[in-house]
Amino acid sequence: MGKRKQHDATYFICDWSGIPMKNSNCYLPTWNADNKLSKKGSYCNWESVLAHARSLELQEIDRITEYVHTQMGDSTPHTEAPDYKELEHFGGALTTTQYHDACCYQTNEVFAVKINEAGSFFNVLLDTNNGVVDFSDTLKKPPMVDANAKPSKFQSYHKGKSKDKDLCVFYYPDRNGCELNKLASSLFKMQIYGDALLLTSSKECSFMPRSRYVSYTACDFEDSFLKKRKRATHESVPIESHDYSKMKAEMQASFACFEAQSSSSALPPSEDVKVAKVPAPDGRQIAKLARHQKVTLARSKGGYEKSSPFA
Repeated sequence: MGKRKQHDATYFICDWSGIPMKNSNCYLPTWNADNKLSKKGSYCNWESVLAHARSLELQEIDRITEYVHTQMGDSTPHTEAPDYKELEHFGGALTTTQYHDACCYQTNEVFAVKINEAGSFFNVLLDTNNGVVDFSDTLKKPPMVDANAKPSKFQSYHKGKSKDKDLCVFYYPDRNGCELNKLASSLFKMQIYGDALLLTSSKECSFMPRSRYVSYTACDFEDSFLKKRKRATHESVPIESHDYSKMKAEMQASFACFEAQSSSSALPPSEDVKVAKVPAPDGRQIAKLARHQKVTLARSKGGYEKSSPFA
């Protein structure tokens, strides 16, 4: 189906559901003989990609499924999109919104990190209720909060967060009757009373806004917040004058000992260097040298003298 243009507006059509979209969103991954990835088609979400790949009975269905699960942000298998025939524009009963809700229906459990009032953190396993992650049994409801109140949420923009995921923090706001959570308050630079729950949400393409929660463990929390390089701090301790004099004398004695050991095998220059004796001068050699100098001087002046007092 692909890209369309109508009334001076450009849009895309999902290759599985036929739903019009503003962007191309998701794609069907394929690989050639050189193992090079190719992105084909336009899909309204990854569930539609899985449903279409399954209906085509592709040989690479296992590899496609693994790739799509990675893009979803979790290795846990997810539910495929409904059959396109169930949509109302294909004769079915599902509206576009109902189709989207069916794709967002979450059934798999996810891990989260809970920070309690005492400053301890640990893993908790969250179940789902009617396709939505349930926090009711995990976050302790404060005594000064209405029975029907739901926890607030904000996204942490800590520099160590993943680019394809958002870290979401759930908590009950204001002074709610619980003790100040010092660890959570110091990490997120705000006052948090009672328990705090940390969970990640994948940032994936979809033709409608969605939030898919994926697992976040205590190991992830430590890597992002607690594993920092600790600089060694050295305290300067004053030294008394008599201690300084004693240390200085010990250092000088140690240096003198080292110098004595190093020079113990050394010899005086007169014994170490043997100067060769120059032999007595020979008259023949002196005459030969004089003739050579005279000839060289004559050549430099442009002439040559045969006569020489030494010839």
